[in-house]
Amino acid sequence: MSYNVLQDDSGRPRGYSWAERKDRVISQIKINKVDILCAQEDYQNQGEDISRATGFYKVGVARNTGKASGSGEFVAIYYNKARFTVRKWGHFWMSETPEVPSKSWDAAVLRICNWAQFHDKNTGQEFFVFNTHLDHVGSEARLKSAELLKERIQKIAEGKPVILAGDMNTTPATAPITVLKSFMVDSKDVSMAAPEGPEGTYNAMDYNRPLNRRIDYVFTNNLFRVLAYKVLKEAKDTIYPSDHLPVLARVELK
Repeated sequence: MSYNVLQDDSGRPRGYSWAERKDRVISQIKINKVDILCAQEDYQNQGEDISRATGFYKVGVARNTGKASGSGEFVAIYYNKARFTVRKWGHFWMSETPEVPSKSWDAAVLRICNWAQFHDKNTGQEFFVFNTHLDHVGSEARLKSAELLKERIQKIAEGKPVILAGDMNTTPATAPITVLKSFMVDSKDVSMAAPEGPEGTYNAMDYNRPLNRRIDYVFTNNLFRVLAYKVLKEAKDTIYPSDHLPVLARVELK
């Protein structure tokens, strides 16, 4: 599941504070039997709530500090510890100096990618997961970030199975997505079952907004088979659990 859970902020409209939403976000994870959650806008307290309620372990560092604790978004990977172990993990920033906390080009804020190599206890197979959140302002930053993702993923994974998830802040017909699709496949495009749910994944905390802006994705390389793809549209009293809808992909290694 790729899910921008909307950062905790006391200034949210009624119904959109994290305290009001967290049980519904967690319920979506549990009900859909998610094994790996790639979250965006997950602040430390939110990640702790998710881990406590699901029993998931967390891998990743905060984008502002590069540490496993601290302020700001984590873009962490949360995983079912009963099924998976982490072989190795790392991170890099979406910038011209990716080894240190930094931003480049026309980016408004720091952006990071966290990644992990997983071992599946059930099958003995191994695969990589990369999770990121591209800049919401800078079009050049999004394109350069996509190019950096291509370079780094190919170098780190070395041809092994890869999942890339995230809020890319751009729609499918744009240049950054074209770059990502030059070496990965969009799970929606190759799902064996007919895709379910609305086209769009961004609702802007507005129940009446047309759901036609798709900016959240789950990509895989060609070593995975995508069994199903679904965008979860759930609201209570016209209030969504987040300003994004979660994207769920059921995948298996070929």
